[in-house]
Amino acid sequence: MLPLKKLSLSHLLFLALFVCACGFAAVSLCVATEPADADPKGKDSAASVANEDAGAESVDDLLKKLADAERDLKVVIRDAQRAAQGEGEQKEIKLNDDQRKELAEAVAGIQSVAGSLVSNKTATETQIERAQLIVARTLNTAAALAGEEYVKQFDAFVDQLEKEFPKSGATEFAVTQRFYRKHLSGDPTPEALEALVKFAEDYPDNINRGMLFRLLGSQWSRAGNTEQAIATYEKGIELLGETRAAEMLKGPLRDLAMIGKPMEVKGPTPDDHHVDLAELKGKVVLIDFWGTWCGPCVGEIPNIKQVYDKYHDAGFEVIGVNVGDDKDTLTKFLEENDVRWKQIQYVDEKGKAQENKVAQQYEIHSFPSTFLIGRDGNVVAVDVRGEALEKQVEKHIKEAASGS
Repeated sequence: MLPLKKLSLSHLLFLALFVCACGFAAVSLCVATEPADADPKGKDSAASVANEDAGAESVDDLLKKLADAERDLKVVIRDAQRAAQGEGEQKEIKLNDDQRKELAEAVAGIQSVAGSLVSNKTATETQIERAQLIVARTLNTAAALAGEEYVKQFDAFVDQLEKEFPKSGATEFAVTQRFYRKHLSGDPTPEALEALVKFAEDYPDNINRGMLFRLLGSQWSRAGNTEQAIATYEKGIELLGETRAAEMLKGPLRDLAMIGKPMEVKGPTPDDHHVDLAELKGKVVLIDFWGTWCGPCVGEIPNIKQVYDKYHDAGFEVIGVNVGDDKDTLTKFLEENDVRWKQIQYVDEKGKAQENKVAQQYEIHSFPSTFLIGRDGNVVAVDVRGEALEKQVEKHIKEAASGS
């Protein structure tokens, strides 16, 4: 399992994206905002409300203080991210002593205000749930940033939520994140599927079950273990039945079925040319279905560029299949980010986005979706991103060089 005190920037980003992906009305903890205003009594920290009487403040006042306390935490995370971005390829987040102190103060502030709100007799169930969700997010993120002290606090809070508010959205989020941290935050293991099946059975109403099966299947796919990935998706579909969650697993399962088969990928480019995968036979090619509106897609571009620069001369190519962008939007992005590989894009005569025929042909509904094509023109891997991309590209470039 990934050591929590050495959480990478990509894993922290997942914590924020996962909240959004699961449908929670939550503010991303990775987004910096203006520092909190001082409260009417001139106190500088949200933690100072610990000594105030909950009954003496309105729920609206407490909600405002809770938002202010969250800003304190966002500032800590923003600073940690900026420092991590200057640490090289690993982008490992490590808090210094001052940041740990600031984190502790921010967490204490959130806990204090949330506790006051929950105990306020005029607070509605929705407001209480919101406060609990913020505490759960806060402790989960703090655990990822600073380790065991907050892991224990988070687990204790989850136990409390399960006991007192078993049907709460905050509880649903918390138990999901606890499962992710324990079983999906590192390299995939066979035991993870068994644990996930039990989780799905223990929490039959949890809306995130499909997302967790998708994550585990993706991990196996990136690790190059197609058999385990297929088993994960198939088990998820079996358990989830005729649900939307099960439907989201059928796409990646269908993608895996492409391994060993050729793809037909061709179409127009933004500069009025044409690209055709068939003309690249003999090269290792990444097909990347993406859009500039897709955060994870954009986040993967620097990684693709790094691999492209390293292996392009050895026979590695990339074809982007852009979905949902107007011509001007895509062209500007490619120029600003120095993206040099070809893009397939369908637009009308005014440059407005049209349905991408390649994405339609392969029923691509999840982004980014990636397919790695071997020198023989057949798919050799799917869903390859991050470190897995370079490993797979290197593997197939070397195999070709050795003649195997």
